[in-house]
Amino acid sequence: MALDQSERLPIHDWLKKSHQPEYVYDQIMDNSDRQQVHALLKESEKPGQRRSAEWLNPVTRVKYTLTLNTRTSGKGISGYRTRLYTDLNPRLGLEKNTRYVKRCSPNFSNKAKDGLQLQRK
Repeated sequence: MALDQSERLPIHDWLKKSHQPEYVYDQIMDNSDRQQVHALLKESEKPGQRRSAEWLNPVTRVKYTLTLNTRTSGKGISGYRTRLYTDLNPRLGLEKNTRYVKRCSPNFSNKAKDGLQLQRK
């Protein structure tokens, strides 16, 4: 696997930090990926809707698998516990190499006044 010099550092950082929800959401994902996450969480509020999604970002060539584990709701707020797998194999031209698939567990809240937000530590 030969990487361009410009790709080596980002891939190294991604591999070291892709278990951190904030890093994945802020640094690895782009706006289209965050829209995928928001769409799944909003859709999951309806009874009988899907609870997982998988997509490949055509620009970054990073594959994501998001699963909604738990959804809670209360007065003016709902919350989501998720499991997110970030797969760098497509970007690296590999297949099924588990070394390049990382898992994190981002949580989200949906407050009436703020909308859907990643819960940060």
